[in-house]
This record gives sequence, C-alpha cells and structure tokens, in this order.
Amino acid sequence: MRSSVVLLEVIISLVLFSLLAFGTMEFLFSMRKGTYDTSFSLTNLLKLESTKMFLTHNNDLSKLQYTNGSLFYSGDLLLDKVSSFQRIDTIVFSAIDICIQDDRICQHWKIKR
Repeated sequence: MRSSVVLLEVIISLVLFSLLAFGTMEFLFSMRKGTYDTSFSLTNLLKLESTKMFLTHNNDLSKLQYTNGSLFYSGDLLLDKVSSFQRIDTIVFSAIDICIQDDRICQHWKIKR
C-alpha cells in the first residue's frame, strides 16, 4: 500500500512538472517571436525615417524614381521592398505617401521645396 502511494505521488509530480515545463517553453517562444516582430518593425521604421531625412537634406526630388517596388535616387537604390509610393508636388512642398513591407508600415511625408 505504501509503495502505491509513493508511485502515485511520483506520477502526479511528473504531470505537474510536464505542465510547468510546457507552459514555460510556450512563454519563452512567444517572447522570442514578440522580440523579433518588434525589432523588425523598428528596423523598418528607422529605414523610413532615414530615407525621409535624406530626402529632406538633399531637397531635390526630381532625382527620385519609383520602379519595380524600389525607390531610387539618382539611379542608386535608396529603399527596397516599397509596396506603394505616391508623390504629389505643389509649389510649397511635396507630399509623399509611402508604404513598405506589404503595406504593414506606412507614412505620409511633407517635404519643403
């Protein structure tokens, strides 16, 4: 009788440990995926902001071209994986609507001429 109680305690302990280990692994994998998604989004936002700063600093949008999902400046690749791009020129400023990574990250820029 005593050995059967000990065996039952061991089985219950193993079940509890397995549940705890499974929950911990699931938590760690979700944290890793969340960290990857966050760093991916921040990297793409940084690319967009640096592109905006470059265009604002150079202030010559006539050299800007959008072809085949890429943005070129004077024939050199400026930004890749652009899913949509639209530029509207006025007398005072140029308005640019740009989206990258299949429209997951979009921004609207106004650049003075």
